[in-house]
Amino acid sequence: ALQERGDLRLLQAGSPGPSNAIPSKAEAKILIASEASAVSEEVSRIQEVFRQEYGAAEPNLYVRAEFQGRRAEYPALDRQSTDRAIDLLTSAPNGVQAMSEDFPDMPLISLNFGQLMLDGKTLEAGFCLRSNAAYGVEILSQRLTAITEQLGGRISFSTGHAAWEYTRESPLRKLLACVYQRVAGKAPSVKVTHGGEECGVL
Repeated sequence: ALQERGDLRLLQAGSPGPSNAIPSKAEAKILIASEASAVSEEVSRIQEVFRQEYGAAEPNLYVRAEFQGRRAEYPALDRQSTDRAIDLLTSAPNGVQAMSEDFPDMPLISLNFGQLMLDGKTLEAGFCLRSNAAYGVEILSQRLTAITEQLGGRISFSTGHAAWEYTRESPLRKLLACVYQRVAGKAPSVKVTHGGEECGVL
């Protein structure tokens, strides 16, 4: 949106924290050939859009612009590199990608854009991929690979854990429910989770 207000170049970008968490804060420094008032107006508009979408969950959400120095004081990315960074930010998948057919209220495949760091001329992004079906992570990996390669970047994957897949008919689950009933004197509450679990490793 700001790019439409004037020639924009990226100076710094950062979203600190672990890749497996939704960032609570993100910052960027940009150079833009535009009047400060036009930038402030656009930032206010962006903030209102975000508040309408996320206000219930994030009542303290804000987007703020602080103006610093003049262009000659800062080394920025060139236009092509800035465009690639913006393309990554706007095209990378994030959040729930598919819901479970067995449990309509439970996500099946998701990921989060957890980290972002611009170090000199290198922009690094970190994602955490989640699925309780093995093919789900493979689908996300293929999508991220395609986007990264189209933008001229490189991608690598760290070793994750195996999916703990839901089994419709599970003798083990039935046995555990019977044992729980006998020991606790009441029926267990059996639930399915989308999050990564140690049982996928075990």
